[in-house]
Amino acid sequence: AALAAESASRARETVRETARASAAAESSAPKRADWMLVPPSSDDWTSKVDPTKLKTRKFASGKGAKAPGEKSGISAIWTETPEEKRQRLEDEVLGRKEVATNSGKGESSERGKEGVDEEEQKAIAKRIREYNEKNRGKSLVEQHTGRNGGKEEEDDPSKRGFDKEKDMGLGGRVGHVQKQEMLRKAGDFGSRFERGKFL
Repeated sequence: AALAAESASRARETVRETARASAAAESSAPKRADWMLVPPSSDDWTSKVDPTKLKTRKFASGKGAKAPGEKSGISAIWTETPEEKRQRLEDEVLGRKEVATNSGKGESSERGKEGVDEEEQKAIAKRIREYNEKNRGKSLVEQHTGRNGGKEEEDDPSKRGFDKEKDMGLGGRVGHVQKQEMLRKAGDFGSRFERGKFL
């Protein structure tokens, strides 16, 4: 009985020593700061800064580096621990938190904001167009065609030197109809590109 008690006490002591050793190894093992492990969020200051104007900087050591930001959105799913996942699912099932989906409230409010912004942009564009029509003169193309009366010059071969392309009917000669079509298409280039934003 004494032998069994002695071996049991040795076993307990070795278990304690193993626990102490693992605790010491854990505490002495180097740990990375949270900012190294967590991906940057979309509301981070780096998303607002022009990357061409960034200066060289050191590792984060200020208040922001020590206090981890609140996890939210899709990026939180990538870095959450099993306990956090269990808690999140529990909260969603019990209705404490809203389920995070791609078509959440935030996006619908953004869409609504875009719609209002788009209407405002259209109103500003209309005012600018009206102002330009009222206060500005004709474009150079309109002035030039108005000066000639919209007619092409008569091409009399006897009044000019020999031109092989014109006189022999060679090459890609642009006729009057083709020229008008090209001018009409060129005048409509503004509709093919995104309009500028005025705000």
